[in-house]
Amino acid sequence: MILNVAYASDDNFVRHAACSIYSLLDHNKDIEKIRVFMLSVGICEDYINKLNDIINKFDNASMEVIDLKDLKKMLGEHLKTGGWNVATMARFYLPSLLPEDVDRVMYIDCDTIVNGSLSDIPVFDMKGCYAAAVTEPTVMPMIRQKCKLDKSVPYHNAGVMVIDLNKWREDDIQEKLIEFYRVHNDELTAPDQDTINIVLKDKIYMLSPKYNFSNVYFFYSYKSLSYFQNPAPFITKAQYDEANKKPVIIHFLGEDRPWRKGTKHPYSYLYEQYKQLTPWKDVKPDEGFETFLACFNIFIKCTKPCQKLRLKLMHKMIPVVLNKRAKKVQAGK
Repeated sequence: MILNVAYASDDNFVRHAACSIYSLLDHNKDIEKIRVFMLSVGICEDYINKLNDIINKFDNASMEVIDLKDLKKMLGEHLKTGGWNVATMARFYLPSLLPEDVDRVMYIDCDTIVNGSLSDIPVFDMKGCYAAAVTEPTVMPMIRQKCKLDKSVPYHNAGVMVIDLNKWREDDIQEKLIEFYRVHNDELTAPDQDTINIVLKDKIYMLSPKYNFSNVYFFYSYKSLSYFQNPAPFITKAQYDEANKKPVIIHFLGEDRPWRKGTKHPYSYLYEQYKQLTPWKDVKPDEGFETFLACFNIFIKCTKPCQKLRLKLMHKMIPVVLNKRAKKVQAGK
């Protein structure tokens, strides 16, 4: 069995990718072969060597670095990512970047920790879909409106996806994604993720949230999430409970991230555990988030009894955070 996994990073996020890759390999020693494809948006040679040092600790793993230093040029004048890292756009190019013998790949964002086996990923039935992903029931109505997605269609998080590369190649999905992005990116909030949801639409298989376990699934009860998702299809209560009991991939979405000073994320200890095994073990937590995170966690506790109100307030807060993030990106910080 071969598990193909793709990451995309630049120098800024490579230390987080290192933690994710280490955790991936540590929890999947029983898989015969794991091929890691690192889509590099200008990662320096020293950091690549450090990633290889991690890969070399595992007999069943190999890594191929695919240089995407010209990604900005590839997208040209159409490149507008808002507050998101440009490396996120690399997933559009997976069908042409990966070798022809790779027919299925799992794309994983760098801000993740793998906490279990991925042995099901190479073999499960995707029911003829182009990709498999975890639904995001708390998506802002504004995003749905901009995407022109009917409420009956689930909106998915693209931070973890299983991609049928053969179907993408056969139906020219890469070009469809890129063309849609070039025409509509000004209208989108999360340009890459929105594009994937619109172009693939009803051809996305709904994965269990255990494969992309974000704060959404422990901030909100199953009853609340079902209400938010309605009338679109949703996961079962058993899948929700399984994900909360033993998440396989933990995705550190939002502002409460384990590498930030003041974090209260319940799985920050796992990130720290794997960080200590990487060459970045001595990097200190990012400062400047302490006050925000303290206020945020008070907000989460106070709104626990009224989760509908919490989501409404969150939908007002998120655009403000995204605007600040976009300004930092534009300023080159």
